[in-house]
Amino acid sequence: MRREELELENKCRAYARTNGWVACKLEKNGNKGVPDDLFISPREVCLLVEFKKDGKQKLRQEQKLWRERFPHIVHVISDFGAFTALLSSQDEGE
Repeated sequence: MRREELELENKCRAYARTNGWVACKLEKNGNKGVPDDLFISPREVCLLVEFKKDGKQKLRQEQKLWRERFPHIVHVISDFGAFTALLSSQDEGE
């Protein structure tokens, strides 16, 4: 993972936790394409997030399959503003 992507991931996890979400790094367990992180809101809304260092970075085929299978909970995030908007939209929908 590139440094920019790791910094974004850490910043987003910290933000989520500050706002009452559980934030958990998903470990690679032999399942290809598993998103990077799991986020659970105080009202039990679950999101899976794949972090990319920028909007130009492409998903691998295995990552595309996760997004296609779970389109409402798998999100690709490449900037902090998009992440905060995602969490805000989930809070509004609850």
